[in-house]
Amino acid sequence: MDRGVRHLATPMIEWRQFFEGVITVWELVKSGGWMMLPIILSSIAAAGIIIERLWTLRASRIAPPHLLGQAWQWIQEKKLD
Repeated sequence: MDRGVRHLATPMIEWRQFFEGVITVWELVKSGGWMMLPIILSSIAAAGIIIERLWTLRASRIAPPHLLGQAWQWIQEKKLD
């Protein structure tokens, strides 16, 4: 084999050896059988709940921008205990 061609073929052989024996996600799902269905559905539901909580509990909704200024005003006027 020509030195240039061998130089180009070597990385491909190394990658094949690297991925040999690697299990894909689909193979894991298939090997889990029917029990994987509730796990996958629960994971999707959990991700949806997390996204909804992040959206609902934004800092701008919990502490609106004008609230800090109003609190400082109350402190300076000694209207806040």
